[in-house]
Amino acid sequence: MGFSREVVFLLLLHLLRGSDTSLVRLNENGYEDIIIAIDPAVPEDVTIIERIKL
Repeated sequence: MGFSREVVFLLLLHLLRGSDTSLVRLNENGYEDIIIAIDPAVPEDVTIIERIKL
């Protein structure tokens, strides 16, 4: 008992569709739940992190 090609194709299309929502939210003119990556080549500096938090 197997799936037909059409069913498999429709299932793949559904899975590859992606999400139309974002985890990043705008709250009171600021962003919440955002991820920021800092290149490892950038020297560690506390002021960079404090400015990002603002």
